[in-house]
Amino acid sequence: AAAIAGHFDAVITAEQVGFYKPDPRTYQAALDQLGVTTGETLFVAGSPFDLIGCAQIGLPVYWHNRIGTRRPDGFPSPQFEHSDLFSLPGSL
Repeated sequence: AAAIAGHFDAVITAEQVGFYKPDPRTYQAALDQLGVTTGETLFVAGSPFDLIGCAQIGLPVYWHNRIGTRRPDGFPSPQFEHSDLFSLPGSL
């Protein structure tokens, strides 16, 4: 198993919360655990399915669409979409 060094304020998994993408309760649990609101947060998504759950609670999304996946019909639009993370700091 790979390890990531560093300090994290929280680690939230769908298994802990008991709900999986795109259920908005998983995203809301992360906000609650961190003590932040959607207005203070930008979710960095790696999957278009994150767009659904985040939109349901008003959580803005930076979609790191690294492989150029087409957003499925009917899926909400992210606030930002880029193929890399270089634009992320400017999106904050």
